Amino acid sequence: MKAARLCAALALLCAAQAWGQSSTPMGPEQVAAERARITSERAAIATRFAAEERACHQRFAVNDCLNRNLAWQREAMADLRRQEIVLNDSERQRRAAERLDGLEEKSRARTVDQADRPVADPRAPHAVPRPGGGKLPQAAEPAPRVPDEAAIRQHQERMEHKQQRHAQDEAQRAEKAAHGEEEARRNAARVREAEERKAAVLRRNAAEPSKAKPLPTPAP
Repeated sequence: MKAARLCAALALLCAAQAWGQSSTPMGPEQVAAERARITSERAAIATRFAAEERACHQRFAVNDCLNRNLAWQREAMADLRRQEIVLNDSERQRRAAERLDGLEEKSRARTVDQADRPVADPRAPHAVPRPGGGKLPQAAEPAPRVPDEAAIRQHQERMEHKQQRHAQDEAQRAEKAAHGEEEARRNAARVREAEERKAAVLRRNAAEPSKAKPLPTPAP
């Protein structure tokens, strides 16, 4: 059982490290597959935790067994939560990259459109009427402002910084929730142990024969 736990923990750790080292956002299909895997592993951990908890109550050192089982469950869930945070970051990076590609495409289209427009001669401020009363074509309107590459990069950096801060907040909240859950389970285990001790004392007292008080000596 310990070997299986160690293998599962190593597999989860390797997956989290691989995601953390990768800078390429995952595609929608891969994200969906990873989310399904995390959900399945969470369900398996919950099932195993419940089975181990039932088995602990059949052992002599109940609290030690419950604490070990809780520590394993907490570590496994924390690993899955870290993987989920990395997965969320990858999905946000992909969406930010798609938005950046859209901005760059619009920028290129505007640049090409601006280059194709005729440029009015600045040395001819007054339009000269054509023979026959016709008018010269009006000067082209100024092209809309095109966002430069520096502004686009700054926007992307701000988005990445915001995503990192959000991931850190999510990790802290998950850690606090895990601590709260662990404390609640420990309190419940202490209550169960106290009740079991009380029940054992009552059973032992009931099993002992009652000691009758001696009759008083009759007066002479």
